[in-house]
Amino acid sequence: MIGRKLRDEDGVGVIELLVATVIFIILLLPVLSLLDSGTKTERANQARHDALVDLREAMTRITKDVRQALSIDPASDRTKLDMETIVAGVEHRVVYQLTGGTVTRAVDGGGAAPLAEKVTSTQIFCYDPPDCLLTAPPEAPSAIRVDIALEPEVFSGGPINLATDVELRNI
Repeated sequence: MIGRKLRDEDGVGVIELLVATVIFIILLLPVLSLLDSGTKTERANQARHDALVDLREAMTRITKDVRQALSIDPASDRTKLDMETIVAGVEHRVVYQLTGGTVTRAVDGGGAAPLAEKVTSTQIFCYDPPDCLLTAPPEAPSAIRVDIALEPEVFSGGPINLATDVELRNI
């Protein structure tokens, strides 16, 4: 009886197959849209995270050097910080510079290594916090504000900004 029933079946018709395919596509489109949205959100979150990690590393490096500063060159301005500082127990001349959206660090006149890229700040150093009115350091600054904002590649929610007031210990 079962064998006879299997032999009598005609199979699936073209119309039935077409209807099933259309229903499958209709159900699949929202799932693919949701997957695409989730992927874009994850990419944006990852870009924001990576940018924040880079920014924190740059701020940590700058903060360490500024805390140990022995003197600040009077030619420093809001985009350049030139100082004599102690690095690993040894005195060095360290220059931080913001040029073309990149913050660089040069030690003892060597090549400038990038610390942060895609920086949206136009001025990152302030020598008289909290007012930040001076454009160059006073003779003996007691603190320097470092304020860096950058824009991740994929993230469109605006720039990420980190700022800190660093007390100079040795001046």
